[in-house]
Amino acid sequence: MAHPLYLVLGALAASAAGVPARAHFAPRSFWFLLAFPVKAARIYLTWTHVAASCRLAARRRRWRWTLDAVPVASSITRASLQLNPR
Repeated sequence: MAHPLYLVLGALAASAAGVPARAHFAPRSFWFLLAFPVKAARIYLTWTHVAASCRLAARRRRWRWTLDAVPVASSITRASLQLNPR
């Protein structure tokens, strides 16, 4: 009985040898099963770098949490926190 590793390696070799044959004899199924998913993943993974280098995309701004709407409960206000030059 063959070792399971040899079976896995043999299946990988057979599928790798079958890729050019499928591309030649059945180009439409090759496109939908293999080429399109690979191309879509490549574009998805590299699009941000391409768009940023072409200045097609703006940088995302992170949410900034501020306390502007929270009332101040002490005598310190924004006007009193301004710097007074001497």
